Amino acid sequence: MLLILVRLLALAILVIGVWFLINPKMMNNYAAFWKKDKRLRIGGVINLIFGIIFLMAASQCKVAIVIIIMGIIALVKGIMLFVLGPEKAKAMIAKWENKPAGTVRAFAVIPILTGSLLMWAI
Repeated sequence: MLLILVRLLALAILVIGVWFLINPKMMNNYAAFWKKDKRLRIGGVINLIFGIIFLMAASQCKVAIVIIIMGIIALVKGIMLFVLGPEKAKAMIAKWENKPAGTVRAFAVIPILTGSLLMWAI
């Protein structure tokens, strides 16, 4: 069951990256969506859950270290969303709202590679 969840998360990350590559304006909408206080907190909780899922599933994956690292990154990101507070988190998100299309496309490669790496490691 956990492997299915990890595979779905990996696929979602990959699809989001492709989506931003094809339509960079969606990144602006995505960033704006997460700027609200309640959504930031929900995002923090979601990252904590993802981190726990990755860490629990790591032992069942063929390249566990990749899944462990992704789990730790997700946990740290979730914790940081709470530690930084809403104003600092919003300021970081605001930097992404109006990036030029070329910059968004360049950074879209990161979730594409991350999702692909996760799919391979499962």
